[in-house]
Amino acid sequence: MTSRRRTAIACYTGAALLATAAAYTGHHGHVVPTVGLVYGVLTLLWCGRCDAAADRRVRALMQRAERAARPASPPPPAPCCSFWQHSDGEVHAPDCPRPTAARTPQDGAPLDAHERAVIADIEAHYDHGTAA
Repeated sequence: MTSRRRTAIACYTGAALLATAAAYTGHHGHVVPTVGLVYGVLTLLWCGRCDAAADRRVRALMQRAERAARPASPPPPAPCCSFWQHSDGEVHAPDCPRPTAARTPQDGAPLDAHERAVIADIEAHYDHGTAA
């Protein structure tokens, strides 16, 4: 916590105390002290707002300096072939430099008997116990 932030909190606390005192004196009909206390409340609120803004500026400058000191992130990998770039990664060209196993889609691979049984069980009980 910076000193500006501590000062802003102190100003806001003082303004709350003075507002309480102003309400008390105003309730008992003392006009002159109430006006002075309200002026003090407004002054402390203004000072607290100025210090809070200065604190935000200092923290923003610190964050910018911290971000500037960090190393840059590596660039994203380049597309392996022109087909991959234009088909959202679904299709690869025959001259694609990636290994063949990485180019083949995994969705078209045949399922064995156990995997088919698990999927059938999930489909059979999909809406069981729901409002659908």
